[in-house]
Amino acid sequence: MIEPIKQFNNLESEKPENFRERERERELTEIEELQKIIEDSPKAIENELSRGCNPWLACFGTRTFVLNGVIRILKFENKISLQDFKKFSTKLLLLENKAYESREKYGWNPPDEFKQELLKDLQNIME
Repeated sequence: MIEPIKQFNNLESEKPENFRERERERELTEIEELQKIIEDSPKAIENELSRGCNPWLACFGTRTFVLNGVIRILKFENKISLQDFKKFSTKLLLLENKAYESREKYGWNPPDEFKQELLKDLQNIME
């Protein structure tokens, strides 16, 4: 019973600069989590395709929808800056438009080269 009290007292006496440093590390972690979602997108698209419910572009759209939601949540919780939010959201919107417009040319299942191009563009959203 004494141990939790010691832990509380340690948190209570933490120096402000240590707290700020921990918050910066946490912010990096949030960005890393977003990057992980992006990196896992090809596998997630393949998993959705294997269930046989949607064509490739619809599966790609699912990933952009998920990323859009995560970006908005991170901004709402002030875990990313307004500048990063605008940058990521704009790049994602342009990519969604590119995928949407490709349906006229390729239908719902574009050639592999175009799929790779979209996935590469998705990887570059964080840059």
